[in-house]
Formats: sequence, structure tokens, C-alpha cells
Amino acid sequence: MWYKSSKTVMKISIDPIFQQDGAPPHYALAVRAYLHNEFPGRWIGRRGPIEWPPRSPDLSPLDFFLWGHLISVIYQTTPANLAELRQRKLDECG
Repeated sequence: MWYKSSKTVMKISIDPIFQQDGAPPHYALAVRAYLHNEFPGRWIGRRGPIEWPPRSPDLSPLDFFLWGHLISVIYQTTPANLAELRQRKLDECG
């Protein structure tokens, strides 16, 4: 398998928790077996040792980039009114 030959070992002082994104291929038996071996009891995903909390805002990858980016773009200058604020949001997301 490709991950065995290209795997990079990181030396860290704590045990990391691996987070799946819920994609269907990540539910494959081979993937789950690999995660059980590499991250015993420390991975978040479907049928993993730590179940993915449904609609959890705490684990949303959008928190790390999208919202901060949108705020910085939308508020580059202060909107004159609520209608302008709404339009800027639509322009950036549409």
C-alpha cells in the first residue's frame, strides 16, 4: 500500500488524534484497520473509537479558514448599512 512506503514519522511529545472528514472511502475496512494500527483509540470517524459528533461546530474545518477569510474581505471597509453587508456576503459566497 502507498502509505507504508511514503509514510513520514513525526516525533511529537503527545499522542495526536486523527480526524476524518466523513468521506465514504474513509469507511473502508482497510482504512479503518490502518487507523486502528497507527492511531489506536485516537481517531475520529464513522465507526471509529471516537464517533464524529453530528453537525459539531467544534470540529468544523471551516472554522480554520473560511470564516476568518470572509470577515477580513467583507469588513475591509465598514459597510454603510445592513443591505450593503448582506450584498457583500452574497458577492463573496456566490
